[in-house]
Amino acid sequence: MSPAKHSGPLRLSAGAGSISVDRGLAILELFNQRGTLGVKDAATALGIPRSTIHRYLVTLLELGWLLHDVPRRGYRLSAMAANPGLAVINATGLPKIARPELIKLRSASGCTARFAIRVDDRALIVAHAPSHSEGQALHATQVRSGAQLGRSTALAQALIANTPSDHDLRDATPPESQSFEQTRTTGFAMEYLQGQPAAAAIAVPVIDHIGTVVGALDLIGVAPQVTPVRLESHTEEIRSAAERLGVAMSAVPWLGWRRGH
Repeated sequence: MSPAKHSGPLRLSAGAGSISVDRGLAILELFNQRGTLGVKDAATALGIPRSTIHRYLVTLLELGWLLHDVPRRGYRLSAMAANPGLAVINATGLPKIARPELIKLRSASGCTARFAIRVDDRALIVAHAPSHSEGQALHATQVRSGAQLGRSTALAQALIANTPSDHDLRDATPPESQSFEQTRTTGFAMEYLQGQPAAAAIAVPVIDHIGTVVGALDLIGVAPQVTPVRLESHTEEIRSAAERLGVAMSAVPWLGWRRGH
């Protein structure tokens, strides 16, 4: 049997609208360069009739690539468009699976809860439940979904310590090696962030049914209200949440490549 052939250009669809991928990318690139644009300005820049560009913008809005910028009466790129990798992760359903456990952790601890996966030697936050009292103060510490945190952070240590690659072992500094060993021994990683505001974090790995580390959970809060001692008191809660997430994520096909399948 011969493979099926495309009858036309690949298209993105939402509701009753659709748009070719190349045209969609051209529109997104325009918004990336110009920021917020209205229908008239976008139509002029691209040489497309207003009625057509309006239909395209509505389609991209429904797909989550654009947002309404109400104060400026136009459209702008969404976080998904700014971070295409996050769009792929959202499509896997991982944030939806993690969010209920994050909300429970936030309620139990009063801290911001985050879930991350490993991307190279960094931790990519794919879901978070910000503390109502500390959310604004923690913006500077990159708590939002899509943020990538370096290997010195508690989240990255929880991800790397139990499954270090040759690269991790070769490039680790003595303090990092010591932190990885401590994380393996205790089962969790601690971090104290200097700055304004100062903050503390505790992270644990999320392990699936065959023992593969597929992610990490952490709690992070602002000092002096949140201290390492207070966070450590929530160790059993965050470990229990990680166990439940590990079971749930064992059924996620996208994670198969991480298990060597």
